[in-house]
Amino acid sequence: MNEPIIIIDGDDVEIYLSVFDAQSDIEAIDAMYGGFIAYDSKGNILDISVENTDTVVISDPKRQQNNHVALANSIREYLKYIGKNDKKTLLKSPLNELVAELLVVYGFKRTP
Repeated sequence: MNEPIIIIDGDDVEIYLSVFDAQSDIEAIDAMYGGFIAYDSKGNILDISVENTDTVVISDPKRQQNNHVALANSIREYLKYIGKNDKKTLLKSPLNELVAELLVVYGFKRTP
């Protein structure tokens, strides 16, 4: 699993620097019924489960699935929605650059 962790919830996109941060922030009830999709930074789909009715666990799935295209498209749509589509390269940016831009948006990195 490659951090950061990206959680897609409908049109909303959240990014967490670590699995621990994501597990700590997501409420168990939301993990059970929220319809989240969790990805690592390479576009690998992660499992979200709940243990003991209140502990959120994000883990590598038994069968690895990569959907970097869907993740990149979700990040692009989110950046566009929040008004960060001023860069002409946004549509052509690879996933690693989109993740880096998302980190900047969330205040985890400074713009160069």
